[in-house]
Amino acid sequence: MLEIRNINKQFASKELNIDACNDVSLSVADGEIYGIIGYSGAGKSTLIRCINFLETPDSGEIEIKDFGTIVSRNKTLFYRDLENNEIKCSEKHLRSLRKGIGMIFQQYNLLDRSTVYDNIAYSLRYSGVSKKDIDQKVKELLEIVDLTDKINSYPSELSGGQKQRVAIARALANNPKILLSDEATSALDPDATESILKLLKKLNKEFGLTIVLITHEMAVIKSIADKVAVMEGGKVVEEGDVYDIFAHPQKEITKNFVKSSMGLGNIDRLKEETEVTKGKLVKLVFEKDCVGEAIISTISRDCSVNVNIMLADVEIVHEMPLGTMVVALEGEQMNVQKALKHLNECNVRIEEV
Repeated sequence: MLEIRNINKQFASKELNIDACNDVSLSVADGEIYGIIGYSGAGKSTLIRCINFLETPDSGEIEIKDFGTIVSRNKTLFYRDLENNEIKCSEKHLRSLRKGIGMIFQQYNLLDRSTVYDNIAYSLRYSGVSKKDIDQKVKELLEIVDLTDKINSYPSELSGGQKQRVAIARALANNPKILLSDEATSALDPDATESILKLLKKLNKEFGLTIVLITHEMAVIKSIADKVAVMEGGKVVEEGDVYDIFAHPQKEITKNFVKSSMGLGNIDRLKEETEVTKGKLVKLVFEKDCVGEAIISTISRDCSVNVNIMLADVEIVHEMPLGTMVVALEGEQMNVQKALKHLNECNVRIEEV
């Protein structure tokens, strides 16, 4: 559905040049929810704005299924059609591309003096759609986002979650194949966030909508994404299936994101207090099938070790269980090693804390 190849974007200032995107390449499959996560300044917002050319990349290519490819060379855009013909890109090409890509923003970007109806109808009025078809489309979209009773309300009369639902309906008005979400839940309370994420997942499942979302919250990725890319300093430093990234994070930044979202943020504090903790302190990761096994009680009984559970968490990631536990193993050295061997044989991953 979406191929991002070697995207570069640099912002210059008097003091220094900032590489917002540094040779970024990603592949998003048809009907996939693809998450991009990173801290502030990682380059994720710039990348998502390059996808629909709200920002012009310095170089690189964006290929979209059934549309073609837009190539940037030295900040000049060229359109390569499906037959591999290439011409200088016009505003018409960009309008056509953007019509197939919806976008929602953190701050909603609604027209304050227009009703919910008019906010959703706005883009349709400039697309040659009849008044009758506009009316039908707006009402259909309001039903999808569950806001039929707010049709004549103004943004000031809506909650944050309701405003974002209006923004989603507006983004869907031209029947896009791709929806871009730029920190769409960051300004919302937890209940509204959960509601919006459920709506996005519904749109993905029922309408086959491909979604690219950026966030700094791993909980959002865990909730709905199929795949995730981790950005740092303008580069993609790690990417893959969401479950695999949670179960086997490689980079330090990814480990920090995972740790913060799985209730294990006190590991560092435990490390500081290791001197007063008896036994060998280890982190155990239980993937998929071994989550439900009585492994802890087995090693305690059969290996003659005491297992002091310091921290524990079980999450459902991509509809599969993932358990993490920090324990102190107390007992004779030989018995502790025997317990660790049994854990390893049961496919429990062991990490020294």
